[in-house]
Amino acid sequence: MLDPSISAKLILELGKNPDKHMLILSLLDELGEREDLSLRQQDCTAIMKVCIRLGKFEIVEALFNWFKQSGHDPSVVMYTTMIHSRYCEKKYREALALVWEMEASNCLFDLPAYRVVIKLFVALNDLSRTVRYFSKLKEVGFSPTYDIYRELIKIYVVSGRLAKCREVCKELETAGFKLDKQMMSQLLQLERGGS
Repeated sequence: MLDPSISAKLILELGKNPDKHMLILSLLDELGEREDLSLRQQDCTAIMKVCIRLGKFEIVEALFNWFKQSGHDPSVVMYTTMIHSRYCEKKYREALALVWEMEASNCLFDLPAYRVVIKLFVALNDLSRTVRYFSKLKEVGFSPTYDIYRELIKIYVVSGRLAKCREVCKELETAGFKLDKQMMSQLLQLERGGS
């Protein structure tokens, strides 16, 4: 049997090649059978990310639970990965519970955490939390990425808030981004419907 950290590195490398998924699954099975499993947080998180790409959400959950039960505190990267996994599985309420757990543990959000959490709030159609976390992101000094602006515009479109859409579009352009054709089309539909 391979050392768990070597298995983790192999899984990560093989995860880059779609033809190697069967080999990854056998390595994951081998890791799952180990009683002496010992993984560093970064190895555990890397395996979780590969499992998300493979749609093996139950393994992501198992690794997260194992890590916590081993007496470790998840990092912002691990929490973000777990929230993203539940988001991909459309388990939005369960992902939301992790956001609150993350907040309660005083885990500081990084930019990827804000990106995932904002996407989650948009999926939940929660305008107030989306706007609040967008504001928090800027307050702590992060610059919103294009996809974050896009999510914000998306929820304003769904809410019928044309003035807010225009405001965010101006901010997006000032930041050096250009709105894609799909979002432009949605905005034009909103403008036609609103006038």
